Amino acid sequence: MHSIQSSYPVLIDEGSLVRFNPTFLLYSLATGKKKERLNGSSETQESIHFKTSIFIPSKKSLISMSDSNSGLIVRNLELMGMKFTSSAESADRIKATIRQNYDWAIQNGNTAAGQ
Repeated sequence: MHSIQSSYPVLIDEGSLVRFNPTFLLYSLATGKKKERLNGSSETQESIHFKTSIFIPSKKSLISMSDSNSGLIVRNLELMGMKFTSSAESADRIKATIRQNYDWAIQNGNTAAGQ
């Protein structure tokens, strides 16, 4: 079994662009398991597992767009009305560092916000 051990959080930007029922996507991300597939010999291939925190900022609730499953509520924490930067300048510094660092927010052991 392949596994991706990651201590870096993952950000999937602009969840409000989701135009479909995200139930399957949210379950897949929460369980950290890729959908199993068959190889050419009709045998189950090894699936990839991952362990990380995934953030999906969105102007609308992805859980409310999903099926009404209580399992989604316990697997996904939804925070509404949060302010993540102190100013527009701070947000611009974060974006500039990420663009210069191939979409990584961490560079040389320093966070973008701390620079």
